[in-house]
Amino acid sequence: MEWPSGVSEVLKELGSGRNVVVWGSGCVGRLRGSFGAVDSIVRGGPIEVEGIVLCRGDCLFKDSVRARSFTSHGGVEVDGDLEVEGEIKAEGWLAASGAIRAKAIMAGGSLTASELRAEVIKAEGRVKAEAIEASRVEVGSFMVCKLLKAGEVKVKTSMEAGLAEAESVEVGVIVISCDRLKASHLKVGSSGASIGRLEADEAEVEGGLHVEEAYVTRIAAGRLSAGFLKARVAEVKGEASARVAEVSERLAVGHSLEAEELKASAVEVSGRASISKCTVHKLMARSLEADYLKASILDVSGEVSLRSGDVGRLSAGSLTALDSLKAGEVDVRGDLIAYAAAIEASSLDVGGRLEAHKLKATVARVEGDVEVSSIIEAKALSTGGVVEAEEVAAGSLKARGLDAEYTRADLVKVADGGKARGTIVAREVKLGDGARCEAVYSRVLEAGARCILTEVHASSVKLGSYTVVLGDLEYTESLELGEGVKLAKPPRRVDEVKPPKRHPNPQAR
Repeated sequence: MEWPSGVSEVLKELGSGRNVVVWGSGCVGRLRGSFGAVDSIVRGGPIEVEGIVLCRGDCLFKDSVRARSFTSHGGVEVDGDLEVEGEIKAEGWLAASGAIRAKAIMAGGSLTASELRAEVIKAEGRVKAEAIEASRVEVGSFMVCKLLKAGEVKVKTSMEAGLAEAESVEVGVIVISCDRLKASHLKVGSSGASIGRLEADEAEVEGGLHVEEAYVTRIAAGRLSAGFLKARVAEVKGEASARVAEVSERLAVGHSLEAEELKASAVEVSGRASISKCTVHKLMARSLEADYLKASILDVSGEVSLRSGDVGRLSAGSLTALDSLKAGEVDVRGDLIAYAAAIEASSLDVGGRLEAHKLKATVARVEGDVEVSSIIEAKALSTGGVVEAEEVAAGSLKARGLDAEYTRADLVKVADGGKARGTIVAREVKLGDGARCEAVYSRVLEAGARCILTEVHASSVKLGSYTVVLGDLEYTESLELGEGVKLAKPPRRVDEVKPPKRHPNPQAR
């Protein structure tokens, strides 16, 4: 007898025994042997085969199928469940309206079912299921599922999942979306990933990662956008943004960083960092803008703009503070501008000018002018420009000029050609050649040549040649006048020099 095409091959593969082979269509129920189908539509209630099922061509099973093993050399569709004790090998596509369960499921084409459960699932084409559970999943195209529980997952192009839990997930191109993903290791290709909640030990995304919540040990991404990020180490090659980020060890960003709230140990940003509330041990960036900053170390090559800050050691190209700045060491290569802010620092070095509402420092060195709208308090203040304030209280003050209503210091030194306006009360006052000064009350006054003073009250007075005193000159111990000194009034020796008392405006403080 001559069998139709494909039947003889099926019979040969099935071998001897109680085997049934159908082609075209047939009705099968329970079989003790094996079963073969060639381009067939198979009916018969639940189809139960004690042996193997072998299909050639495209076959449709109108009912659930149970077998010891299942092999097809074409496409197979099952209206129901497909349950196999051993392996399912499909050279073409495989689809079931119900569940597909086996020790191993391998499809040369696409794989579709309501549920896929096996130790190993491998498909060259796409995989689509409501739920997938396996030790290892390999997909040659893309995978779509609502629930995934697996050990190792490898998807060549893309993956879309609702809830996913796995030991490792590796996707070649893009994770389209995942509501929740839990994995020991996640690796995604160049197009990136979009995940609702991510829990992972290691997450590597070559492209961009958008995540609502992320709890990771280490994360590396091309770009990062997060609602909430908690990590030990986070490395982003490009831009990074987060509503809230907590990084216990190191956050490195290759481009710019934006965050509403950031807590971290060490932060390195190659570009601009914009953070509303920032608490870090060390932050390095090209430029920084923050509403509130608390840091042990801040190192910014460019501009820093703060509303308020508390920094141990600060280094910046330029600095603008709106409300207040408290720091240990401050090194600003350009200008430090804090129009309405109070500045408090142990050590202050400014390469440009300094403007503030109030300044309190142990040591302050400013290359340019110092302009403070209320009071300056410093143990040592030196500037290459003019000091302007309502009041100055200092240990030593060295400046090109002084413009203050009241200055109290141990030492006041005004450079050659400088001008000092207001009342100076000091232990020692030194005026360079050509300096101009209003009222001086001191223990020692030394004025260079060609100085002009409005009034002098000191214990010991030494005036350089051609110096002019326009008003009173009082002294208690000694008076030394250089050549050509002019006094508007005769000098008067007194028992005591009484400096005027200062009654500052409370609002100025």
